[in-house]
Amino acid sequence: MKLSQFNVVHEHNGSLLIMNARTGGILSLNPEYAQKFKRIQEGDVRDADDLVAELIRGGILVNEERDELGEIRLQSRAARFANTALSLTIAPTMACNFCCPYCYEKGQAYTTMARRF
Repeated sequence: MKLSQFNVVHEHNGSLLIMNARTGGILSLNPEYAQKFKRIQEGDVRDADDLVAELIRGGILVNEERDELGEIRLQSRAARFANTALSLTIAPTMACNFCCPYCYEKGQAYTTMARRF
């Protein structure tokens, strides 16, 4: 097991707040568990089974052979080329009736869009 490369660790008064930017997992550790986490960072996982389980669940600790960056690239490419989403562009006509507040504010005389090329 190894620590994820997407972990952000913040220490405050002996406590730790750990967030994994890839999974969104967040873990707040009291000083006792913060010391266990520091030992895990150094490779010592003795007497930390409960903490290790939570670190794995939050994506903070991952399998040694896992390629996290490769997974993100794959997800990005799959989303980019997937045909499961609909992209829609709205092009109003010259007689726009969206009633936008800036067009219909008091004192504005614009009831249609101006023709500009």
